[in-house]
Amino acid sequence: MILKLIFWYIIVVVSITVCNGKKPNFLKNGIPTTIERYPFVVSIQWRNDHICTGNLISLNHVLTTAHCVLLESHHILSNFKIVAGTDDRLNEFGDEQVKDVAIIVYHRDYHPDRFWKNDLAILTLDSPIRVNNFTIPIIIRTNPGDMHSPIRSAGWGDPLISGAGQFFDNFQEILLIPAEPTDCRGFEDKITGALGCARILGNAYATLWRTVHICTGSLLTPRHALTTAHCVLLEASRILSNFRIVAGTSDRFNRSAQARSVSSIAYHSDYMPSQLWKNDLAILTTVSPFVFNLHTRAINIRAIPGFDRCTLKSAGWNNFADNYDNFQEIRLKKKRNDECTLDQLDVSQGCARILRNGYTTNGDSGCPLVFNHELVGIISTAFVERKDLVIYIDLWNYIRWIRNIIFAY
Repeated sequence: MILKLIFWYIIVVVSITVCNGKKPNFLKNGIPTTIERYPFVVSIQWRNDHICTGNLISLNHVLTTAHCVLLESHHILSNFKIVAGTDDRLNEFGDEQVKDVAIIVYHRDYHPDRFWKNDLAILTLDSPIRVNNFTIPIIIRTNPGDMHSPIRSAGWGDPLISGAGQFFDNFQEILLIPAEPTDCRGFEDKITGALGCARILGNAYATLWRTVHICTGSLLTPRHALTTAHCVLLEASRILSNFRIVAGTSDRFNRSAQARSVSSIAYHSDYMPSQLWKNDLAILTTVSPFVFNLHTRAINIRAIPGFDRCTLKSAGWNNFADNYDNFQEIRLKKKRNDECTLDQLDVSQGCARILRNGYTTNGDSGCPLVFNHELVGIISTAFVERKDLVIYIDLWNYIRWIRNIIFAY
C-alpha cells in the first residue's frame, strides 16, 4: 500500500530547479590544501547551507560578493552566519568559530544587470573573531603591484565520501594568471575599471552555476505547475531562463525524466512576504507541455472548502545521497490557527502538524497537501522553533485566481 501511495505522488509532484547564484559554486581539480594556509577564508552560510566564500579582513568584518548575500524578499538577516577556522564544514573538530551576521553593507553602485559591476559586500559580525592558528584576518594590498605574477585562491570543491561512508569537505587551492581584457573572449567590452579576468592554471576550473532543486511543485495542466511565490522570485541573482521543471520521477538524477524550461512565472499580486508570507502562490508556465503517461499527470484542486480533523498527505525530497534521491511521504493533521500561537495567519492560511516524527527542511516549499487524491493546499513555510509544524496555503480561497492565470498563460 505504501508503495502504491508513493508511486501516485510521483505522478503529480514535480521538482523545480534553478541555476541560482545563491547556491554554492565549486572548484574542480584544484590542489588539496588546509585552513592553516588560508586562515582568513570563511564559509558564508544561509540557513546552515554554504552559499559562498568570504575573506576575513578584520576581527569583525568579512568581504564577499554582493550577489551572494543580497537580502531579498525571502531572506532574513538572522539566517546568515559565517564559519571560520575550518576547512571541513561537514564535521566539527572544535577549532571552528561560528558567528551571526549583524549588518550587511553593499556597494552603493552594485549593478547586477551590468555584468555585476561593483559586486562587493561587507558583513559585520555580531561579535569579534578570536585569532588563532586557524583564523587570522588578511591585509588588503594598497598598491597595484605586479599583476602579471601568479596569484592564489582557495575554496571548496564537491564534498567527498570516505571508505567508511562519512562525508568530508574538499578544500582546494588554485593558481591563476591575470589576463588582459582582450584575452577574455566574449567579455572584452565588459572588463573595464575595477573588473578583471584571470586564467586558471593546470586542469582546475570553477563551476560558475549549478542546477539544484529549490522547491516542489504540483502539475495542474500539461503546462502549469503550482508552487510558492517565495521559492521562484526573480531576483538579482536569478534569470527566468535558468528555471526548469523535472517531472515523472522520484529520482531527480534519473535522466529519463521529463524536463521543461519555464517561459513565465505569475505571482499572486497580493503576495506579502513581510506579513508571514501571505498569498504565497506562483504558477509556472512551461515552454512546451509535459507528456502525460503512467508517471506524469495533473492533479485536481478540491472544489469543496473545509477539511478539519482530516489527515493530509504530502510528498517531497529529502537531502539526497551520493547518486540517488530520497523521495518521501509525510502525513499531517490540520490544527486550528489559535493552536499555532500565530495571530498573523489569515483565512487563506493554516497550520498543520507533521505526524510520526517527520519534519521539514530546505526545499520543502511548495509540497502538496492532498486529501482523497485532491489538492487542498501547499506548504508555504515551517516554524523555526517547531520543525514539525508547517504553514500552508488553503487553495479553496484561490481557485478563481488559479483558473484565471491558467487561462491567461
